[in-house]
Amino acid sequence: MLSLFQFFMKCFLRSKRMLWLVLLGLVPVFYVFLVYLLKPIVLSDDFLICGVFPKLAFSMYLHFLLPLMSVFIGTSVIMDEVESATLPYLLVRPIPRWQIAFAKTLVGEVLLAIILCGSLFISYGLMSLDGEMIDICSISTLMSAVFVLAIGCFAYVPLFSFLGGLIKKPVLSGLLFTFGWEKIVGSLPGSLRFTTLITYLNSMFPFKEKGEASGVFSLLRATATILTTWKAIFVLIGLMLIFHWLTTSLLSWKEYAYEEE
Repeated sequence: MLSLFQFFMKCFLRSKRMLWLVLLGLVPVFYVFLVYLLKPIVLSDDFLICGVFPKLAFSMYLHFLLPLMSVFIGTSVIMDEVESATLPYLLVRPIPRWQIAFAKTLVGEVLLAIILCGSLFISYGLMSLDGEMIDICSISTLMSAVFVLAIGCFAYVPLFSFLGGLIKKPVLSGLLFTFGWEKIVGSLPGSLRFTTLITYLNSMFPFKEKGEASGVFSLLRATATILTTWKAIFVLIGLMLIFHWLTTSLLSWKEYAYEEE
């Protein structure tokens, strides 16, 4: 298993996709640099760049980069091997098929977590130069955000790995799922939102979206099931195990060699 992990790690690091994902993960860092450049020109002297960090972490990292990059990494786990016609050669090796899928999925999860969490640390460090960041986001709060992003990587990536091995053109389906179902249903009041991963991640994330619902929506939210942090962690771990099992089982019953003929 360790040799497989090292092999797929080298493959990921050498791929052009990895370069683009790193650049995508650094978009918030570029944004911070841009704010620093524009502050003397268009922003007031009283504006604190560090005050933007909670919104940046919540909107950019949790709700945009995490699901988007998970789609690109997850769907490539099996899809790339199929499109490059290398999967049949992997499957004939004296290695259990489930180990191949599990090792490559695990590599994708680890690399995505490193990119996102590393970018978050850089953004935190740069923004702290403009004020007392510790008053806005303590180190413990930052580590809580890092934990949520990491567990999100280990939940989203195996889901899209399974999707990438199950259907053709999985990237489009993954994007529709993350920015369609997850975005719309996850923001609705009531119990239907518990069918989305983002709901559980939101409940654990230390920064919450500002603004309260009103009218019927506030009533529905008040009567909705209260989601505790430990309950969210338990559900995400369960879903993580299920998605990994589905991905590793996929290679056991779906034959890809015939699709390449």
